Amino acid sequence: MRPYCNKAVYSDFDGTLSDSDISMEFLNFLFENKLYSGKSYEEQMKLVKRFEERSISYEQWTDAWAVAWAQGLKGQEEEIINSASGDFYPSFRNNIYKSSFDLMKVFRDKNFYSVLVSVSAQEVINIAAQDLKMDDVIATRCETNGGIYTGRLLSNLHTLEGKEEAIRKYIFGTPLFLDLSVALGDTEHDAGMLSLVAHPVALNPSVSLDKIAKKNNWQRHTHETILDYVQRTLPAKDKY
Repeated sequence: MRPYCNKAVYSDFDGTLSDSDISMEFLNFLFENKLYSGKSYEEQMKLVKRFEERSISYEQWTDAWAVAWAQGLKGQEEEIINSASGDFYPSFRNNIYKSSFDLMKVFRDKNFYSVLVSVSAQEVINIAAQDLKMDDVIATRCETNGGIYTGRLLSNLHTLEGKEEAIRKYIFGTPLFLDLSVALGDTEHDAGMLSLVAHPVALNPSVSLDKIAKKNNWQRHTHETILDYVQRTLPAKDKY
């Protein structure tokens, strides 16, 4: 933890800081390189189609995606998947908004501790967080035994309450205060996280989150306007 830091920014990634879904693209990369179960890949593609056809909700898709993600890695070596994430990331990097790099720099300059909170896979989200110079990551984790994926999940971020619960657990015993902090998200899945903090921001919001943000009088911005809001509005110094 950075010294004398008592406020944080908790940010979603897909759709919020980037214009694409990093885990779905990583999933395609792994499948093409024979590092992901064909059966689970087919299931994932069916889920995408059902979501696009609106036969399942975003929450239902997210729930099913996480379970299938873990199952598709079963039997793979953790070291190989981590290596593959490094090979994959450069091809994805251009999907991250340029303003996201500038945004995280402003938060650093204002002494915010930055945490990337994502349903996406920890293996690739770790690399994105490092690239954005963020302090920590809360992401979907899969169980391993002896360096081999077991096919089971260790996290519950895919649930509607998952991000809110994860943040409450994360700050326990730290000097971070929710009433000094910021949260950024783009879908209704982020609403619980946004409701925790003093400065909730619906960033590039979906229709459903935009409605929630309007109802709760939360800030609503796009990746083109968020930087100006943070620079002008948020305090530069911690309160003691």
